[in-house]
Parts: sequence; structure tokens; C-alpha cells
Amino acid sequence: MAERNLCRILCVSDSFGLPRPGVSYRTTWIALLKERFPDKDFIGLFRRLGNTDMLSTTSYGEYLHWYDPDAVVIQLGICDCSPRYVPTNSKIYKILGALPKMLSTPVWKMVKLRGRRPGCRDVPPERYRRNLSAYVTECRKRGVKKVILVKIGIPTAKMVASNPMILGSIAEYNAIIDDIAAIEKGYVAVCDPLSEGAPAVYTEDGYHPNPKGHSLIAQEIAKAVECSRDRWQSI
Repeated sequence: MAERNLCRILCVSDSFGLPRPGVSYRTTWIALLKERFPDKDFIGLFRRLGNTDMLSTTSYGEYLHWYDPDAVVIQLGICDCSPRYVPTNSKIYKILGALPKMLSTPVWKMVKLRGRRPGCRDVPPERYRRNLSAYVTECRKRGVKKVILVKIGIPTAKMVASNPMILGSIAEYNAIIDDIAAIEKGYVAVCDPLSEGAPAVYTEDGYHPNPKGHSLIAQEIAKAVECSRDRWQSI
């Protein structure tokens, strides 16, 4: 087998890691990590509205077998845990999205009258745990040397005002990350770069990171990468 020239680090995220207005690609956390570690190949698999259900698609092939990574970074959870009016993976949500705006708007007004509910989350906490645990197990089976889980960031007061139950939900799902890391001690590392809900690190929506937020995320992931550098030198 040919010797590997670069350590491959697979990065799985949702829109949190993607460029957007006010955030160019070169300021995203994955771009910053590529610049900081030119000896490592950071592979980005980011999907808008992505959640942990996507970790098991195509029997893990898309995320593990095809790329054969040495390490994995996972930044998923806000789309899993956010209390919604209607789950985005439900039939009614898809039907409303396909309707003309003049028809969908009055229906949405009626739906929103009942408010957001913990039962209306795209991925319930039990499935979130199963998704992450199964993926970590699969990583071990396939020879991945390290898994880095990035905790769900605490949003600003602006987002909390529009979704009052979000903080409790984030705490519940972040506790699951801690549980998995405790079970997989030494194999799973945890990063918590956006734990304060400071407006200075977010875009105007109060949740997606701005360049300063991306810099914090990159710094925390870099620490986990640095801690594993000696182990990866033999790869």
C-alpha cells in the first residue's frame, strides 16, 4: 500500500460551517484549519439543514468508506434539537414548502398559533444519541484514530426571543455529547467554542458564526488536533 502523504480529517457540519453573507469561505473554520495545518487534508461535507440522521446515509459510505479518514470532526445538532412549529422532515412541512406563497402563508399563520413544541424536533434526543453513538462505533471499526465532537453553540438573546425553548433543548443535546465522550474517553474529544451566546461572534441572525466565531471554532478544533499530532505522525 502506498504511503499516505497527508492525514485526512473528515469534517461533517450543517450550514454552521458554510460561507454566507458577511462570511467568506476563507474566514470559515475549515479554511482556517487548512491554513494552519498544511500537512493535513481537511475534507468538508457540509449540508444546509443537516442533522445527525445524515451520518448513516449509504451505510456510512459517503462519510467513512469513500474518504477513509484518519480523524473526524462533527459539528451537528442545532437542526436536530431546535423546537419547531412543524418538523422540517415532516410531510406537512414539505407540502407547505411546495405550495405557492399565497396559499402557504395563511396556513403557516394557523400552524404558528400552537407555538413551538419540544415534540416538534427534527431528531428526538434518543435518536440523536443513537446516531452519534453508532457513528463513533463505526469510526472505530473503520480505523479512524480520533473523533472530535463540537458542541452546539449557545445563541444570542435575539434567537432565544424567537425560540424560547432553545436553550433547554441545546443543554439536553450537549449533555448527550458529554455522555458519549465519557463513554469513549480518550477516543472522542469535545470542543465547546461558542458557549456564551455573545453577539460579537454571531451574524445578525443570532446563531450562525461570523468570522470571529469561526476563528474561535477553528482554535478549539486545532487544540484537539494538536493533542493528537504525535499519534497521527505514524499514520
